[in-house]
Amino acid sequence: MRQDYKPVSGTFLRECIRKIEYLRRNHLEATHHMQTEHLQEIANGYFERFRHRKLIVSIQDMPTFADYINTFALEDKEKLLMQLEDSGFAAREYLQQPHSTWWQKLWNEKEKKQAFIATKVINKVSSWFDKWQKRIISGTMVAIVAVGSAFLLKNDANSKDINLNKTSAKTEKSINTQQRNLPHTKDYEINPLVKNESKSKTKTEKEQNIWDNFYQHRLNRFIGKSKAETLVANFNSQQQKGIFNLPQDISIRQYLYAAQIYRLYGYKSIAKEMMQLHNAKKQINDNVQNKLFNYVRQAGKKGVGVQQMRMAQRQYSNTRVTR
Repeated sequence: MRQDYKPVSGTFLRECIRKIEYLRRNHLEATHHMQTEHLQEIANGYFERFRHRKLIVSIQDMPTFADYINTFALEDKEKLLMQLEDSGFAAREYLQQPHSTWWQKLWNEKEKKQAFIATKVINKVSSWFDKWQKRIISGTMVAIVAVGSAFLLKNDANSKDINLNKTSAKTEKSINTQQRNLPHTKDYEINPLVKNESKSKTKTEKEQNIWDNFYQHRLNRFIGKSKAETLVANFNSQQQKGIFNLPQDISIRQYLYAAQIYRLYGYKSIAKEMMQLHNAKKQINDNVQNKLFNYVRQAGKKGVGVQQMRMAQRQYSNTRVTR
């Protein structure tokens, strides 16, 4: 039936892409997570219709829809792009080529206009400056010659006394240097700061082991001991393959613990996004990795950050209902 088909606006898709990119760069507020999830739900609905061939995408909006898939789709990205290519548009080839979005082009045009205006202003100022520069330089040179002549005459009178003082100071310095004793061997021992650094490093490793034991214990309770150990082993293998590279402040068990905390507090889209490292076949983009690691940092050592997000979201919902 015709009413089952739904057209999609290219302007709306571009606005969604612009909004999600802004939210992903500024994702520390709870309300931003709510907006992100809302945009992701809309995208999932569009993708579901597109899979069943019930989404009408015009020919001129196909590049935008390819960008939309590349921005919002998770595991099924390749399937959706392949289906878009079946419609006659080379989506993957389009995405591989460097291209500017419509707002980047608009911004570039603004920059060109501003640069043109700035150039005109600079030319006027420089021409005015050139006129006055010759007058200023000529007057300044006369003053410098007069002051310099007086200064040189004064220095010439005192030069003999200064040289005598310098000679006596050098003589005293050489005598004092000869009287100093050579340093003892203990002065050449290892710098105590290096020793303290190695001790602090050992202390940090011990703390990390304590935290990893905590995370492993909680993972065992959340998903079962067998599944938790399998996930840890899999993530270790993925890291060794170069799929991702964890920073020093985050361990594998902490990463998995944070993903489970997001899932338990209802942020399933974030948890699903974090678990893409589990099945990834090729190296994850650095920007995506940084985004995922920021989720872990935001969650905090014990997941308190996610709890605060949920509380803030409930307060925000209650205020909206009250209004």
